[in-house]
Amino acid sequence: MSFPLDHFYRFAKAAQVPSKDRGWTSAWPLYGAQRYGLIETARGYDEGIRNFLYLSARQVGKTTAFVDLMGLFWPQRYEGITGIMVSDTDENRDYRRDVHGQMLHRLPGKWQYPTRLDNQLVRAWDGIGSRLMYESVGNKFNKSFGRSRGINFLVADEVGAWAHQRAVQALNAALSDAHPQRLYMWNTTAQGHDIFKTMWKEAETSPVTRRIFLGWYLDERLRVPQDNRAIWDQYGSERLTDDERIWMKNVEERYRIELTVEQLVWFRSILDTKFYGDEDMRAQEYPCLPEDAFVSFGSKFFRPALIRQLREVSKRAPEPTGYRYEWGRWLDDTKVEACDPNEDGAITVWEEPDPEGVYIVSCHPAYSSSAEAPDDVVQVWRAYPDSLVQVAEYVASGGDLTVRCAWSCLHLAGSYRHARPFADVYFVMDVEMTGFSVLNEIMRFESRGWGMRQQGKTDLRNLMGAVRHYYFRRPDSLARGVRAVEWKSQASFRPWLLNQLRDVLENGHIEIRSPELIDELQA
Repeated sequence: MSFPLDHFYRFAKAAQVPSKDRGWTSAWPLYGAQRYGLIETARGYDEGIRNFLYLSARQVGKTTAFVDLMGLFWPQRYEGITGIMVSDTDENRDYRRDVHGQMLHRLPGKWQYPTRLDNQLVRAWDGIGSRLMYESVGNKFNKSFGRSRGINFLVADEVGAWAHQRAVQALNAALSDAHPQRLYMWNTTAQGHDIFKTMWKEAETSPVTRRIFLGWYLDERLRVPQDNRAIWDQYGSERLTDDERIWMKNVEERYRIELTVEQLVWFRSILDTKFYGDEDMRAQEYPCLPEDAFVSFGSKFFRPALIRQLREVSKRAPEPTGYRYEWGRWLDDTKVEACDPNEDGAITVWEEPDPEGVYIVSCHPAYSSSAEAPDDVVQVWRAYPDSLVQVAEYVASGGDLTVRCAWSCLHLAGSYRHARPFADVYFVMDVEMTGFSVLNEIMRFESRGWGMRQQGKTDLRNLMGAVRHYYFRRPDSLARGVRAVEWKSQASFRPWLLNQLRDVLENGHIEIRSPELIDELQA
């Protein structure tokens, strides 16, 4: 079955929509971002995709095309559609429902079916058996949300502002996998590191979901003509910055769009005129690339330009290899097998151990630094006199058994040692909260071989010969010998630690190769 794009265009030509600049006006002609999104949707639909994610810049017509117009078109185009439009709040739900009602009233007769039911929660059409329900997520999760309804058409609006991940899960459970005219559309502007960020990341390799990014430059209105001398005199004379070259090059490579000078001047000007110099808010509201959009509200710690530079550097990293732990009950039953480095739970290795290398193995056990840090993370860095380069990373999403976190530390530390007489592998671990349990596992292994089938066996225990404990001296203490084993994250340490991290990143002393780590810095 093909997507009815031509039929939708005829519907849009007949429809009127509310405009903030012109009041009620014709929906036609569609803006560039709307056309692009619809063409990409049609292409995916014709390839068998039924689930679509739309990440959009502000004010490019995303809601008009994919919530208002499509919300009324699809249930009237096909008989027996059971659809639902979900907003983030009750107020937005009621507003969208009122807009739908006015749009229906203004449609020519041949483009609208009479309704047999029309109330606050549902609009049902007579004669074709289709209905569109109106729902909101709200601030408190409703356990009945999405239940007792078989849904084959979904318009989910501003998903990034949804307060509950379970709302997405509940809706997914209610969606049909077989209806021939099923269509599911999740759209939003970015709202920081939110549920939509997770959905967008998971859909990257999904065979059943299509991601569609609606960048601001797709809208032909977002430009400053050259006869606007006041704007051009201030923002049109500067040469391209290094950051502008990076994102413009990426836009051209990914989307085959070469930006005009008029568009660039507009983009420069809104930084001052709309966002008062706040680059993070400009990146979030008018992202140039999908990864630019997910900036946490109020965050100005790492500049968007720095994040883009880090991403560019990471692209030049060697092609990684992957390994997977096949955990046994005992450490000597555990195996390491080759796998895809993009696989969940894989050990990603950019550089194999170098006999001449000096390495730092760092471990963050799940929830050790914060109740909002749920992953076990072990990273390996090669240390040079003036820089650190990331060479390996292991992440257990959601955390794993404490003993497995300890064993992964022992394995990576031992692997990068090369049995040298003096250890050139240094180990640092956060021992706050859950980290103390991981440290205890390592200490039990050191002292008794605990965790091995044959306790007392010496060759595997010598893995720890590659590890020097990390000793942290408080910066406010001048006394020699005042040391604390490992690292203990505390609120008072974080400001100076993060400021030092920012300094070395800005000066190019750290080379990060993990895209997920760059995402964390952006957050």
